[in-house]
Amino acid sequence: MRRTRFHHYLAAWLLLLLFIQAVNAIPALSVTVDEPVHALTGYSILRTGDLRLLEDHPPLIEMWLGWPLLLSPDIPHPAEVPSWQSGDWRLLAYDDYWWQQVPVDDWLFPARFTNVLLSLLLGALLYRWATDWFGSRAGLLALGLFACDPNILAHASLATLDLGVTALIFATLYSFQRCLRRPTTTRVIGAGLLLGLALSAKISAAPLPPLTAALMLIWGLKRWEKKVLLRRLALFASSAFLALWAAHLFQIGATPGLPFRVPAPTYWHSFFRVGQDASGGARYSFLLGELYQGGCWYYFPVALLLKTPLPTLLLSIAALVKFWRRPLPLWRMILLRTFPISYLLVSIAANINIGYRHILPLVPFLYLAIGSLGARIPARQNPKSRSGIGWKITPYASRSALLALLLWQLGGTL
Repeated sequence: MRRTRFHHYLAAWLLLLLFIQAVNAIPALSVTVDEPVHALTGYSILRTGDLRLLEDHPPLIEMWLGWPLLLSPDIPHPAEVPSWQSGDWRLLAYDDYWWQQVPVDDWLFPARFTNVLLSLLLGALLYRWATDWFGSRAGLLALGLFACDPNILAHASLATLDLGVTALIFATLYSFQRCLRRPTTTRVIGAGLLLGLALSAKISAAPLPPLTAALMLIWGLKRWEKKVLLRRLALFASSAFLALWAAHLFQIGATPGLPFRVPAPTYWHSFFRVGQDASGGARYSFLLGELYQGGCWYYFPVALLLKTPLPTLLLSIAALVKFWRRPLPLWRMILLRTFPISYLLVSIAANINIGYRHILPLVPFLYLAIGSLGARIPARQNPKSRSGIGWKITPYASRSALLALLLWQLGGTL
């Protein structure tokens, strides 16, 4: 009990380390092209209840980024900005009013700080999930590497959508796997609500509904009566839809291509628009010295290899070797693999190659898998591998290697 409590204290210190690094970076970073769009769109929605500025993505994270601006008396009402009437987010976000009449830090710093809070939530969930599956040592290893991941820190310090959708996707799947293990009504509703919130964060969460529905069917057909399965599926789906609709302020209206009015029309408009953008290949991309239009299949695998820290890559390989030698229970292996693999395949198939941020939701699952290496190692030596290799690794050598790689990632990040 004392050891578990001590591990929780260490986890709190690692979250504090993440917080300090992310907050310290906020005043040092220039404004990126998307930040005024997201922060000021979210603020405008909260002040007016008008979703006119939404075009490419749902409003949830934008509203989360914008809510601190409601507390400042110096931030003008959107209707006071000359370009508000245009209904164009580009004109509103880059209106000279924001840049000349209002100090930039008055709206940029608070919006960025909200993303730091989401990074803490994501780190805490990662620690909890790894601890549930592999023990508190595994949770500390996963959280320690996560808190020093430069890609996570980069997006935690910016007022953009990618960290938020990563946190909500991870929270959805964590809640979903707990729901399958003990499917109470409360857990089914909770998992469904989180799914709806993830869908309301960014269109890139779209692979979640078919994936979770398929997993619930596979799990439930073997363990539940058909009536129970259908009831839980309906409750899960309706909860998700309710959360999605609520994030769109219970809007009802017309959507291009549909002859009738639908709930959350702005979401469906964004969904179809992003889908067309992803399949059209109109954007320019840059990779390995080449400027090209559209997408190439190896962009994200290359980005994953080049921009993921070396200790993380080495530990990921070690985790794969461990799972091959000592497989996890089948259901855990399915949960750990299905989303990362399906999400990466969807990203590869899209014709949008504009950054590592589009595969950021894979990162916490890498650390969840790596966390298994921190599980308690038996006192005896490890048995020979299935391949017949005769060398053995002692628990002391394993712990030393893990510590060295953790310090490598910490040192490299700092």
